[in-house]
Amino acid sequence: MKKHFTLLSIFVSLLSFQISFSQIEDSSFDPAAESVRLAPTPTSPEAQAFTKYGNTPVNMYTGTPNIQIPIYTHKGRELDLPIRLTYDASGIKVEQLATNVGLGWNLNVGGRISRITNGMPDDFILTSHTYGPYKSFWDSEVNSKILGYNDASTNPYFNSKDSVIDYLYFLKKSNENEYDIQPDYFSFSALGQSDMFVIDVSSKTPEALDNPRIKVSITKAYGGANTPITKWVVTMDDGTIYTFEEAEVTQDTNFNDIGPNTFYGFKKEFNSSWLLTKIESANSRDIYEFTYTDLGFWTSNSQASSITGVTNVISVGGSQPNPSPTSTDNMGYNTTVYKIRQKVLSEIKHNSKRIVAVNLLSKRWDMTVNSAIEKIHIYDDDTNNHTADLYKSYEFEYDYFRTSFAKVPPYDAGNTPSTENIRLKLDKINIKDRNSALVKDYLFEYIDPYTISSTASSSQDYYGYNNGVANSVLYPTSNEPAVPSSSGANRNPVFSKAKRGLLEKITYPTGGHTLFEYEANYEEEVSGTSTVWQTVGTTSLAYPTLPSYNPTACNASFWAGNVTPQTASAVFEVTQYNTDFKMVYDQTGTLKKGYNVQNMASLIKIASINDTKTWTEIYDNNCGVKAGIDLIWSKDVVWVSGTTPIYPSTSNITLDAGFYQMVLANPSVTLSNSLEAIEGVQVTNYVYNEKAGVRVKSIKDYTDVTTLALHKSYEYPSGTVISMPDFDYYSQQYTVDNNNTPVVSTLLHRLSYASGTDKPHMGYSEVIETIEDVIGSDSNGTTSNRFNTNNAGNYRSGVYTYYINGKETAKNYSVNYYLGKNSGNTVYDSLGLTVSSSSKTYYDLEYYSNTGLYLDTDESKSNLYPIPTYSSGLQKWYISYTPPAGYTNANGNAVSLIPPVACDTTFTSLEKSDLCNPGIARLVKRTTNAWGKVGNITQSISNKYSNNAVDYINQITDYSYYDELIIPNPNKPLLTLQPDYLLKETSTTNSSGETIKQKFLYASNVGSGAGTLKSK
Repeated sequence: MKKHFTLLSIFVSLLSFQISFSQIEDSSFDPAAESVRLAPTPTSPEAQAFTKYGNTPVNMYTGTPNIQIPIYTHKGRELDLPIRLTYDASGIKVEQLATNVGLGWNLNVGGRISRITNGMPDDFILTSHTYGPYKSFWDSEVNSKILGYNDASTNPYFNSKDSVIDYLYFLKKSNENEYDIQPDYFSFSALGQSDMFVIDVSSKTPEALDNPRIKVSITKAYGGANTPITKWVVTMDDGTIYTFEEAEVTQDTNFNDIGPNTFYGFKKEFNSSWLLTKIESANSRDIYEFTYTDLGFWTSNSQASSITGVTNVISVGGSQPNPSPTSTDNMGYNTTVYKIRQKVLSEIKHNSKRIVAVNLLSKRWDMTVNSAIEKIHIYDDDTNNHTADLYKSYEFEYDYFRTSFAKVPPYDAGNTPSTENIRLKLDKINIKDRNSALVKDYLFEYIDPYTISSTASSSQDYYGYNNGVANSVLYPTSNEPAVPSSSGANRNPVFSKAKRGLLEKITYPTGGHTLFEYEANYEEEVSGTSTVWQTVGTTSLAYPTLPSYNPTACNASFWAGNVTPQTASAVFEVTQYNTDFKMVYDQTGTLKKGYNVQNMASLIKIASINDTKTWTEIYDNNCGVKAGIDLIWSKDVVWVSGTTPIYPSTSNITLDAGFYQMVLANPSVTLSNSLEAIEGVQVTNYVYNEKAGVRVKSIKDYTDVTTLALHKSYEYPSGTVISMPDFDYYSQQYTVDNNNTPVVSTLLHRLSYASGTDKPHMGYSEVIETIEDVIGSDSNGTTSNRFNTNNAGNYRSGVYTYYINGKETAKNYSVNYYLGKNSGNTVYDSLGLTVSSSSKTYYDLEYYSNTGLYLDTDESKSNLYPIPTYSSGLQKWYISYTPPAGYTNANGNAVSLIPPVACDTTFTSLEKSDLCNPGIARLVKRTTNAWGKVGNITQSISNKYSNNAVDYINQITDYSYYDELIIPNPNKPLLTLQPDYLLKETSTTNSSGETIKQKFLYASNVGSGAGTLKSK
């Protein structure tokens, strides 16, 4: 998106502190556009919680406990409806809003589909609020271009000049938001099921990206982007049908999108999420219907609405600016107002009879919308008599998390708190019978609930958690020499602040309770390398008995004649190429007068450990190396009158992989000598650095106030960052120095917000769980749980972005099935003896892909012009990026480029005005992809040990899967499902060689023989 009005202030600020050069006038330069592209579109807190609950793994891999409070389960004929509270214990973020059941909690009943906007919403509602309607892939004009330009080439070839011009107009319209070319994603969550959907650009039909057996349909009026999706129908692979027909609406007004060349989509209204309205079981025996209350619009104070940034010139012509800038260029990158029309659950019916009713609080003080749930009534009949039909009630008691300076409850018109200083806190759930008598209750306690941060605070670490630092801005500090050290925020994590507001204790209806203890995340990071020297071979000869004289040997000579030396050798292996070694020769005593000993110490390379050579096989009688001998190093020892040799003597050499023989010679009975080979081993040094967020340290269960029943503790030998936000990027701009010579300046752009922080931050390849069962000690022991962290640094699970030349891409989607999966475990008893072990392997397979486009900027083309050019060799047209004809000097102000002559000879006057400028030249078309992948286990191995792990029983199970197979549901003949990649066969072999095979048949292949085996 381009916000051209911001540009003028950028240039003024740059020129105010950088007087040694002039900026080339280029209206395409707008760092604000980068920030708006990153900005997520806010949804209601409940929609965000549902999205996170559906996509975030909650297990030991991330160090996050799975905390659930069961509310009620309605038993259906074939489909039950559970109602439960879930708690996200990964940490409370500064800007995190409380849901309708309190901060950190989410009421899981029903479900929803939430839009994850990529660029702008693909479809919108054409109302009086919408101004500047744009087009998306729903419009044939844009659809054909996305499909036509979706190759990976950033500078494609064309069949005609008109095609080049059409492509340049496509870049221009996409840049100005007339075209939205990035397909959105839609997060689905219902009854514990989750998936991600995308609308296929070609067929305009929805596709599931995690489960190929899910079938999705939408209802959308005929037309382009200006007709919204009003309904979703999701059919699961078990035949259950979910209908989503109640939409939450978002309005936004993006003031950055108002400029001389662009206004598209600066005001829009669109469906941001769809609430579950109906569930129909596979055989239609259970139909659940959900009704909602419309709470109207409220304004969201999301970080997306206030992204700020700063730009610094850090080099000019490759050198640091002179003088160095003393101030930075502060900009409002994104000024967008979001309003959300929120809806909350009011009633659930089962087979047309009311089973659940929800009452809301009359007043909620932390938000402008009264969305907090006060009571949930459960009914066992439906006679329209609320009292007679009532079975039980769940009443929610609340307080408010507060900052240390917030007003204290009770709140009223005369004691009204600032909404950013308080957040709804769930304290208690009272369960009452039909007569309103208290049956049981749950109580919740939190860490430092009255010292949390304000939601408007800049005291945030790089992942958005509280760090208690009094920052005035949110864009981070920089180590660049040209950037003032005081410029920017301290975004380092501080655990003591980040843990504030987390759930610490649950007291159960039984009187028992659970305590949760947390600790900081840590990553084992490389701090450097060092060399450790280890002896790998040694040999010595102490005052040896000399052999008989051998005239064919390499003999030592001295004034009285020659002598054949005694020899000794040793062999060692080198496993790595280019390994550093020290050969250390030492001796005690001195040679007699006139001694000259050649090859006193030698090192040769041999073929194998058994391929050793004798002294006479290595050297001839002149002490020359015989043919076929690979001499690596040798040392001569010579008597020199008047000198005293210094020992030990060290020689540094480098060896490749292979076997080596050390050979030592000693020609004197009065001499003791030795030879030592010392290998230099490169050791990587690590330090443990604190990272953002928290992980669970221990969980203690008590049967009453003081009696400990079970204590589970967790150790994390190593942590890996699996998602890391990037708050800055670099760009180049063409400038001219005082001599009017074009030079390149480098700019650093720092932002207050970076995407990706909705994902797990850390993953652990091993988590050690120790269980102390105080009541029953038989189950005491330790389990080492191992998880796959391969390629964790390139997190590709869910919606993700990555970086090209320091700039973040648009959103992609993929699932790395291996990442975070359990790869095995080892169980030890209380004595540390191995009880059992297991391992697992997996596969994943791509079954679908959907391509979209987005625009990047190539800063190297900021002074070039895009000229359609014909290649006679290729007989194709392409874009030639042509330098300007010159510059106009503006006496220290912004200078202007003189367009090349080709702008006049190639384009019409209108085309020249629209297209022949650096603002178009620097636009680069890139692709986004949404990959549908399926995965599963391929093999599991389990071992059970006895007799101190000497004896064991082994079992290996292999799994194979079906290919595509049509399954008609006999109760719904018009409905077809595909069990793509469903389990077909298992083969289990035990230690005795016995094998058991199981084959799994599904409705349509019973008696039909359909389906082929797919072994992974």
